[in-house]
Amino acid sequence: HYLTNRQERNSVNKCRHPLLPPISGARHGAPASPVRHRHPVAWTSIPPYISARTPRPNILITTAQPATRDSSLATTAHSTTVRRSLARAMAGGRRSGFAAAALLLLVFTAGCGAAPQGAEVTGLPGFDGALPSKHYAGYVTVDEKHGRNLFYYAVESERDPAKDPVVLWLNGGPGCSSFDGFVYEHGPFNFESGGSVKSLPKLHLNPYSWSKVSTMIYLDSPAGVGLSYSNNVSDYETGDLKTAADSHTFLLKWFQLYPEFLSNPFYIAGESYAGVYVPTLSHEVVKGIQGGAKPTINFKGYMVGNGVCDTVFDGNALVPFAHGMGLISEEIYQQAFTTCDGNYWNASDGTCESALVKIDSVKTRVTFSE
Repeated sequence: HYLTNRQERNSVNKCRHPLLPPISGARHGAPASPVRHRHPVAWTSIPPYISARTPRPNILITTAQPATRDSSLATTAHSTTVRRSLARAMAGGRRSGFAAAALLLLVFTAGCGAAPQGAEVTGLPGFDGALPSKHYAGYVTVDEKHGRNLFYYAVESERDPAKDPVVLWLNGGPGCSSFDGFVYEHGPFNFESGGSVKSLPKLHLNPYSWSKVSTMIYLDSPAGVGLSYSNNVSDYETGDLKTAADSHTFLLKWFQLYPEFLSNPFYIAGESYAGVYVPTLSHEVVKGIQGGAKPTINFKGYMVGNGVCDTVFDGNALVPFAHGMGLISEEIYQQAFTTCDGNYWNASDGTCESALVKIDSVKTRVTFSE
C-alpha cells in the first residue's frame, strides 16, 4: 500500500519473482506527489525459509558493531530451526525451492569459518567451484535506537576491484528486494530450474554480469523490504525522504566497513521506482559531501533504467511512446490525441476511453518491462 494526503489506496503486487516473496503492496509505480510507504513486518513475508520470525534470526549475519568489520555470525547455522525451515521450503514446490536457495546462501555464509571477519560468502548452493570474485553479505545498522538494519549483498569486480567503479543497485516497487537484480537482471549467475519441485536451481556464470567490470552492492531498502528489518514496527511505515536518509547512512557505514573501496568511483543505479530512490539518495549523498560527512564518498553520478518518477507524467507518456515505436497506427494515435487532448492518464471522457481501449488491445500483445 501507499499513502498520500492521508488516503490509503490499494496497489497491485508487481514483485512476483519466486526467490524472495514480496511484501504486501509492493508495486511498480510512482505517485504524483511525495508519499509514505507502508511495509509490513518483513519476517511475516518470508515464512517459507525463515521459521523463527524474530527480528534477528539465528541464521543471519549480525552487525552489532556496524562501524567495524567484525560482523559476527551465529553459531547455530545447522540448528533444528534451519533444518526445519529448509525442509519446509524444499517441500513447498518450485517457488519455495528458490526460497530454499536463498536460505542456503545464508547458511553457507554462516557455516564457513574461513570467511574473513565473517562477512565473506565462499560458496553458493547450485554452483560448483570457486566464485568468480569475492562476495560479501551482512547487515548495517542505520538506527541504533530503533534497531533498524539494512541487508546488503556485495559482489567484487572480476576485473580490478581496486580500481573499478562501485555501483549501488536499487530495485523498485516500492517494496521489491534488490536481490531481484542479483538473480534476474545483472548478477554474476544465470539461474536454471533444478528440474523438480524439490530441487535447488543450478547456477551458471553470466557473461554479461555487471560485476565483470564493477563492484556491485545490492541493497534491500527501506527496512521491511527483502531481508532488511527493524525492531520497531513503526519503521515499516516510511517515505521517500526517510528511505534516502537511511540509505545514505548505510553508504557511510558500508564504506567504513570496506575502506578499500573508498577511493573507487561510486555510482548509484536502479530501475522502476528507483526513479525516485536514486535521485533522492543522490541528493542526500551530495548534501553529505558538501556538509563534510565522513567518510567522503567518491560520488561520480547515477543511472536509472525505465524509471518511474511521476504518475501523471509517466502515464501520459505511454501513448506517444507507443506511436513513436510504431506499435500503433497514425490513425489510432490521432484519434486518441484529438479526443483525449493529450491527457491519457485516468481518462474519464467516454470517447477518449474508447480510443484508449484500441491502444490497450495492442499493448496486450507486447511485453513491457516493469
